[in-house]
Amino acid sequence: MKARIHRNRWIWLGSGALVLLAIAGASIYFWLSRAAANAGQDGQAQVQTTMVRRGDMNVAIDGTGQLVALEAVDLSFPVSGEVTILNVQLGDRVKSGDVLAEIDGAEQLNIDLMTQQLELQSAQEELEKLLQNSDQVLAEAQEALAAAQSSYQEALKELRQKGVGRCSQQDTEEYYYQYLSAELEVNDWEQYLDGGSGYGLDYLISRLTPLRQERDKAYTNWKYCEAYTDEEIESSQANLALAQAEVNQAQKAYDDRKAAGGVYPEEIDLAEARVENARLQLELIQNDLDGLQIVAPMDGVVTYVGGAQGDTAGTDTFMTLVNLDEPAIQFAIDETDVPSVALGCDATVNFDAFPDTAYVGTVTELSPALDTGFGYTAARGVIKLQSGSTVADTSLPIGLGAAVEITCSQASNVLIVPTEALQQADDGSYYLYVLNDQGAQERREVVIGVQTVTYTEIQEGLEEGERVIVSGIENSGSLS
Repeated sequence: MKARIHRNRWIWLGSGALVLLAIAGASIYFWLSRAAANAGQDGQAQVQTTMVRRGDMNVAIDGTGQLVALEAVDLSFPVSGEVTILNVQLGDRVKSGDVLAEIDGAEQLNIDLMTQQLELQSAQEELEKLLQNSDQVLAEAQEALAAAQSSYQEALKELRQKGVGRCSQQDTEEYYYQYLSAELEVNDWEQYLDGGSGYGLDYLISRLTPLRQERDKAYTNWKYCEAYTDEEIESSQANLALAQAEVNQAQKAYDDRKAAGGVYPEEIDLAEARVENARLQLELIQNDLDGLQIVAPMDGVVTYVGGAQGDTAGTDTFMTLVNLDEPAIQFAIDETDVPSVALGCDATVNFDAFPDTAYVGTVTELSPALDTGFGYTAARGVIKLQSGSTVADTSLPIGLGAAVEITCSQASNVLIVPTEALQQADDGSYYLYVLNDQGAQERREVVIGVQTVTYTEIQEGLEEGERVIVSGIENSGSLS
């Protein structure tokens, strides 16, 4: 049942919030008293003031609720069958371990038991077969390890390092001297390019071209023999690292197979898991066969029975058991009251059917989503009733409607003034007027906190004991 939004006769400004004020150390009579000051004989308006005091502010929110059980369990039979025993009826209170009902159903369970026994046998045979092929599997793993080790040795031979020449030192030096000789000869002829030699340019180019080619070739041979390139070094190192990884992998595979008798541990684990699963399933079926009964898993009250003795029961819910020793209220409040409610707030509950009895509890859950329907948007939550507020004691059925009042302390030992004394500026700030020591009206900018229709918390701008003007404020420009 979807709870409705309830508005009682104390709601102010249509907000759905019942605002109460608890002033520490003073009664309502003295708090509401106001000192009247006569402005004189010149016809000025009478000034009414009230003293700034300290107190506590509480905001009470009203809403609707429904009695629910926080702990409930649906009970069913594992197979279909005729109900041969039914020990309880609707409303009975039972203890954990009590046999509630029983069916015949053994025939189907015996078939399931035989099927599962065959599954267990098949899984065991698969595991045994896997272990018998261990010699061949181990030999293959040893061959793979030998191949990986051979590849590693080849990669080690091809490893290139900085500072190590590609050719012998003699060949490297020979190429170097060839380069120097060719470079000198090229330099000799290149100086004639500046003119004054008597040689023509075409002749000089024809002489320099082969000399330069010979020099460049000698230089290339020298550098080739002198060292490996960075790319060759990096490539050889990568090949060696890869070969080493393959050796490690092959070695681990061989060691694992050898330790497991020639079979991968993962394969054995999988086969053994299948055997264990088949064994557990067989055990579950045996348990169902041994106890074609519904047994109470906890203390509680039977709130649903799906048949009578002699009826055929299926595998769906046949019985529902709930714990009514710790009842709760699922409540709904108006969305505008959400900022004023928090976990841990106190609550008072009055059931519609028993308006003269009040129950107390605490808000333990608040839904993160709002419900919308029938023109209302509601916030929902759960109030856990105090121990002793049991359904058994008061004969309250699950689903019973209630009115709830949630009280959250919003401010403690704070400065409080009547809300009617406040005025709001165009920029949204607040101010009020006080009667100073000289009897003059003085404007004060204030910072407010918790606010209700009747009273407002003042966080900054006033001190305890000052007198706030409630009515009779002068409109002249003489006010500071």
